[in-house]
Amino acid sequence: MIGKNVPQGDKTIKIQVDLWTNDLPRGSDLKTAWVKGTIHILSNESRGIKRRSVKFNRTSQLTSKFIDALYGAGIEGLIVEK
Repeated sequence: MIGKNVPQGDKTIKIQVDLWTNDLPRGSDLKTAWVKGTIHILSNESRGIKRRSVKFNRTSQLTSKFIDALYGAGIEGLIVEK
């Protein structure tokens, strides 16, 4: 759920995406960010997951870097087919 801080428990794996806002052009809106940043897999002791961070430099890298972060943290993603 967007905007709600849900506690992490046994049934969740949390992922955080940070977009960089350093050195933006003068006059940029406060809601402006570079389309590059870091994907974080947050630690979860109950699942044995250690924090893992991967940087990306453009939107075209998001999917591959997301997968790199998951596998780097030892997480296997399952695809649900209908």
